[in-house]
Amino acid sequence: MDTLALINALSLNGGYLTTLVSLSVAFLGAVSGVVGTFAMIRKIAMLSDVVSHASIPGTAIAFILATLIGLTPILPLLAIGALLLAAIAAFIVQKLITIPTISEDIALASTVGGFFGAGTLLISIIQSLNFSTNSINISDFILGSPSRMSLNDTLYVFSVLSIVLIIALAKKNQFIDTSFDPENAQLKGLNTQKIDQILIFLLLLTTIAGMLSIGIILMIALITIPPITARLWSFNISTITIVSAIIGASSGFIGVALSASVNNLPTGSTVVLIAASFLICSLFSAPQSPLSLIPKNSRHLRHRPTIQ
Repeated sequence: MDTLALINALSLNGGYLTTLVSLSVAFLGAVSGVVGTFAMIRKIAMLSDVVSHASIPGTAIAFILATLIGLTPILPLLAIGALLLAAIAAFIVQKLITIPTISEDIALASTVGGFFGAGTLLISIIQSLNFSTNSINISDFILGSPSRMSLNDTLYVFSVLSIVLIIALAKKNQFIDTSFDPENAQLKGLNTQKIDQILIFLLLLTTIAGMLSIGIILMIALITIPPITARLWSFNISTITIVSAIIGASSGFIGVALSASVNNLPTGSTVVLIAASFLICSLFSAPQSPLSLIPKNSRHLRHRPTIQ
């Protein structure tokens, strides 16, 4: 490990590219933590698994079409393909779980398997036909390759995530009402089905925004780990949301810094491992964790989640 490079990266003096990626991934982590919190309390966090795997064939199809018509497969073009297929997958899951004989886990597993199989096949076709443009490879978007990020890519990611964050915070109370008391939410005049669709759409946008920096596959971890970790420290939804955003941003920033200071260390995997380390530490120290090493008489009293 290059200690000097690590210090420079952490102090935003690691160079233009490292600083660009650090800020982008930190913001991605923060927004993932916020959206992930609302998905967790609504119990649709695992839908991000479906979204991430369904994005693979969408990305591959967009990559093939862009290459065939002579366009450079840039991030916004591939994001459109990923978004369309991910939306279709989410729609399929929502319809499957309405069938009485099909459980939610079966609906999720079958959809993930089908779309992932299609994605794997399409990637094999791309590799066998040697579809590449200006050294751009489809795996850059599946597994993440932040070194490929340009200023335009970063501005695109920041724009999408800013929209997601604004909508998420504006709809916070509606997400909470729908999650904890859907019947009362309907009495208030809220369209719970529409609110769920908005949350799923934010989940789609967040996952796809991280396709080049973190990778589609690893985005599920960045969306789910921070809110789970934050939940071990508090029952208050507002506190969980803030702590989750901080954990996500810290994981992204530290992960990029470590990746920049160690040769051949993949950024996406490093970011996820940092987030996982926060979770592991919290399991043994957080007051709400059943594995906490803190004496029980010094923990906070356990009670139902609050929504302030």
